[in-house]
Amino acid sequence: MTVSQAQLVDLLLKKVAYGVAKTDTVTNKGPTNESNASPMVSPGSTIYQQDYYIPTVTVLPTSNTVVNGSTIVAVYRDSLSSTVQCVNLTEGIANETWTTGLRDWVPPQYGTGYSVSVYTGPSGSATPQNYIQLFPAGSGANDSWYFDYQAGILNFPDTIVPTAVAGNVVYVVGARYTGIKGINSFANVSVTGNITTTSGNLNVTSGNIYAQNFFGTFQGTVTNAYMDRGADVNDWDTLTTMGVYLINRSSWSGTSNTPINSQYFSGQLEVVNTGNVSITQYYRPYNSTITGDVYWTRSKYSTNAWSTWVEIINGSEVMDGGSF
Repeated sequence: MTVSQAQLVDLLLKKVAYGVAKTDTVTNKGPTNESNASPMVSPGSTIYQQDYYIPTVTVLPTSNTVVNGSTIVAVYRDSLSSTVQCVNLTEGIANETWTTGLRDWVPPQYGTGYSVSVYTGPSGSATPQNYIQLFPAGSGANDSWYFDYQAGILNFPDTIVPTAVAGNVVYVVGARYTGIKGINSFANVSVTGNITTTSGNLNVTSGNIYAQNFFGTFQGTVTNAYMDRGADVNDWDTLTTMGVYLINRSSWSGTSNTPINSQYFSGQLEVVNTGNVSITQYYRPYNSTITGDVYWTRSKYSTNAWSTWVEIINGSEVMDGGSF
């Protein structure tokens, strides 16, 4: 015995609208009385990752939506010579079901302008919108249609197929989402809190990471970030990447462009870089006594040469005869 229409409607209402499993008839247990959760599954591979680029429209756009060279919304209409001729699926009643062969049509939830328009006319027409338009509610002769926006399939579920379709084909006018789908590769990520990996890596194969602070271990090239850069190199003229470098030497022997007047050979070299336009180095030596130089500094502008090192003293230093 087949399931009654009332039972099928009850099942769909509970599943789709309320997200619960059907365990009894609607007479004995309404949707709000069902207690077993059964939410609809949204596979990660189907997520429209860039749907924020889909413009809200009341009329179908006359051109594609292109962002950074990539088409996010592709429009199909006569003016773009892109109206889609459908293929008749023969597994049902003759002419009852037609496929565009294309998925991810933008549904009207993004704007009423995305509601597809359906036409019928001779096969191979370059201007099918000049032929007969078939309306969703039909012509009043029980010949309405339904379009599945995800599958790109048109079906005439009513009593009859429109008589105008006989001997012709069906055409669809509308728009499709052609941006990035899935949650494995993100086009853009904006985070107001933290991104934390408890076991694993945050990999960026191309592009940049911009952040106020970085914590952790990095592999690759990290520029314009104030962070630990490890040990220095012999030629300090080459240390222009922003960050802090460890100085741990016994002398300045073998080095170049270091503050050789400083008698302290361990400490920190701080580099401040503003877009390779203005670069400043601060050498803060470690000194176990309360006397001695506090830090040394020099700078350069753009491609100009480095200035000479200048010693910045503190209140613990002694000046003799006005010189130091």
